[in-house]
Amino acid sequence: MVLQLLQEIDKQAGQMNRVVAIAQEFIMEHYNEDSTLGKVSGIVHLSEGYFSTLFSNAVGETFKEFVTKVRMKKAMESMKKEPYLKIYEIAERTGYASTEHFSRVFKKATGVSPNQFMRSVSK
Repeated sequence: MVLQLLQEIDKQAGQMNRVVAIAQEFIMEHYNEDSTLGKVSGIVHLSEGYFSTLFSNAVGETFKEFVTKVRMKKAMESMKKEPYLKIYEIAERTGYASTEHFSRVFKKATGVSPNQFMRSVSK
């Protein structure tokens, strides 16, 4: 009986890890879209609250922190590969409708403004 219970717990843990992996993959593929908690929790067929807790426990950061990290990584990659792009173009490419919001998030995440980062990588 105890062995069956442990096997069921392992099975459920594996299913939950797959759910989180599906969510992470979706976010990484659709980082330039409006990837809200509600949208992604709907994709994996879980309530927002349960999915949020599950995601945070599995990943070690909140859903919003993960989305921001993915977007900032993509923004920095774009800045390095295509230094001729304007900040508003990079903001749009990474899912931010507002250049000002993108700049605030970028500075908070990296410690430098997008312009400073672009100058540092174009040297």
